[in-house]
Amino acid sequence: MKAMSARDDLLATPDAVIYREVQRFLQPVVLVGVFAGVLGVVLAVVALSTATGSGGSRGPAVTLIVAVALAVFVPAVLLGSRLVTEVSAAGLRVRLAPFQPHGRREPWTRVAAFAVVTYRPVRDYGGWGIRGTGRRVAYNARGDRGVLFTFDDGATLLVGSQQPEALAAAAARASGGSPSPPPREAR
Repeated sequence: MKAMSARDDLLATPDAVIYREVQRFLQPVVLVGVFAGVLGVVLAVVALSTATGSGGSRGPAVTLIVAVALAVFVPAVLLGSRLVTEVSAAGLRVRLAPFQPHGRREPWTRVAAFAVVTYRPVRDYGGWGIRGTGRRVAYNARGDRGVLFTFDDGATLLVGSQQPEALAAAAARASGGSPSPPPREAR
């Protein structure tokens, strides 16, 4: 009887997650900006409603209740948002919860190369979250490091990570490959 290698063991259960990272969106500047923006809209709506007298005698009260609900709901959703990255023998899965229940799944058969990179979130991708379009997409929550996956069709997916070396090592283990040097523009 042949002994099973670690890779064979992974393939026996392709959906078993061997690496999982959960990152929260906790940049203070972003949270303060969102809260200030929502608060500004709330105050403007309440002031406008009061000044115009819209909605009769209950108008300002209803407007205030809706505005306060929004002021609490929007930051709460943002505070609850998280980037979830999972590696299994079946492939890579990355999602922005709670907005993407299933996220993006990429089988290892599509991955041509991957490498740990340092990037500039705002300059290279326009910020944090799900950024980019078409053939150049980034999923990132914070920081400036991640793993850049290049697919067989030349498209790229940057997955931001607080532990990019561990993510790349798990991808190498699951895919049977090894990280490659980063492309010139990502160095």
